[in-house]
Amino acid sequence: MKTIVHIVVLASMVAAVNSVCFASPPDQQETSKSQAQIARNTTSNSSSSEEKKFATSNDRATSKEIITQIVREDTELAVQARRFKILTVNGHVTISGKVKSEKQREKIGSIASNVVGQTNVDNLLVVK
Repeated sequence: MKTIVHIVVLASMVAAVNSVCFASPPDQQETSKSQAQIARNTTSNSSSSEEKKFATSNDRATSKEIITQIVREDTELAVQARRFKILTVNGHVTISGKVKSEKQREKIGSIASNVVGQTNVDNLLVVK
């Protein structure tokens, strides 16, 4: 009985390895879909409970626009978007969280500034 269990486990491991090793690369359409999914996930994750309490629909649209611009301009930042938050209240944007480099910090701040103006952005991102 023990030998049969070992054989079944070994067979399932071989099947799993084969499915990973012989998988075909994603096509362009799948890549576009994944970028759209990142944008949707990022939008829902970046809207904190604070923003939901105090923000107007314009504020939520502003946060969503900033996130959309980040996804369009830099897919690496889009992937890391779960590490930072964008909070918009009364047209004022606060960005907080962690990024990998000063360049990323500046790029996110620049994108937000392009959407709402330099004086309406507090970039509190920390480089880690």
